[in-house]
Amino acid sequence: MGNVSVVGIELTGIRSTYGDLFLSKYGDELSLAGKYKNEIKKPTKANVVQVIGDVSEKMVVYFMPEATYDLTTKYKIDRPLILGCNGEIISGPWRDSITDSYPIGIFDDTFKPTAEYPVAGVDNVVLDLAYTWGVKNVIYPLPLATELSIDNIKIEMVSGFHRFEGKYYKDAASNNTIRLKYRLRNIGNKTIKTKHWGTPLTVMFDDGSHVSQMDVNVSVFCSF
Repeated sequence: MGNVSVVGIELTGIRSTYGDLFLSKYGDELSLAGKYKNEIKKPTKANVVQVIGDVSEKMVVYFMPEATYDLTTKYKIDRPLILGCNGEIISGPWRDSITDSYPIGIFDDTFKPTAEYPVAGVDNVVLDLAYTWGVKNVIYPLPLATELSIDNIKIEMVSGFHRFEGKYYKDAASNNTIRLKYRLRNIGNKTIKTKHWGTPLTVMFDDGSHVSQMDVNVSVFCSF
């Protein structure tokens, strides 16, 4: 072992992850935190070089015996990229380094024309999923009561979705399933009361790095 070492480097400021992607928004500032250590029981001097993307810092550090030194280097995200990170320390003939890379994906919360969505079958920014029931469906006991209602509606994102900052994001490359659960009640007439649920739902582009937002609205109703 040499007299100086890189204890570790860590990328911070990431909003979330999806698969192998580290997710950010345009303008986010990420930080590379590096920790460096003098391994010997006497003072020493070393050059510390820390790199994140195309931003680098280099400085001479004077270490006390067995002391550590922390350095943070910042990088502003303006595009999806493979973000290379490196921490290196050099003292005379001794040197140590750690290198890592992070695939950075970009979220864009603005609405886009649906023509830009690389998803088969999407032809409208607002996707309405409506279920109309009738007597022939026999989804409730017969004979029909004089009044019906639906409550306790629950929407479950079963597969192909990622929750990010309170919103659901749809992976265009995955099978996507939304499960609808509800309770049907008889309260005196022949109309099932309409219930509505909606949320922003964002589609991930096929490049695996971009997403863009649309709305999904679900209505459940029955009338006779």
